[in-house]
Amino acid sequence: AKKPHRAVILTTANALLQRIPPAELIEAQTFHARPGNQIDMNALIARLEISGFERVPTVRGLGEFAVRGGILDLFAPGWSEALRLDFFGDTLESIRVFDVATQRTTGQRKSMSLQAMSEVALTPETISRFRRSYIEAFGAPSRDDALYAAVSEGRRFAGMEHWLPFFYERLETVFDYLPDAPI
Repeated sequence: AKKPHRAVILTTANALLQRIPPAELIEAQTFHARPGNQIDMNALIARLEISGFERVPTVRGLGEFAVRGGILDLFAPGWSEALRLDFFGDTLESIRVFDVATQRTTGQRKSMSLQAMSEVALTPETISRFRRSYIEAFGAPSRDDALYAAVSEGRRFAGMEHWLPFFYERLETVFDYLPDAPI
């Protein structure tokens, strides 16, 4: 039997009450891979962009990714180091760790789990739901409504996470993630 994971969470009352996307949605957005897996690199790139990663020439910080031929570098949440994914065609050959300052490999990994960079995945469904909810709440947007325009075009907008209820039908709190946890 698998041993239960135990942890202590120290947070604020505001954070406990913060509404967040459902746990099953977060898990569905998490990408798991290991060397030898068949992965469409273009589909992975699209997934990174939808989930809030920024494409850059060279990875230097959290939330960035870069592509050079069959190599995809990225720095994902939950990782203290950046990852270098080496592909041969659609086969993930290796997962290496590298130093963003020197760009040199510092180790190898046998597997990885990538979480989204943003609570908002800009999919056609979430964009459509945002547009409907926004119009219901505020009426027709003006031509200079930067938030509405950006989201409608599938572009990120600073602070758009504030509008989570417009993107998702249902939101949860930390208590929903940890239903049996003692407080």
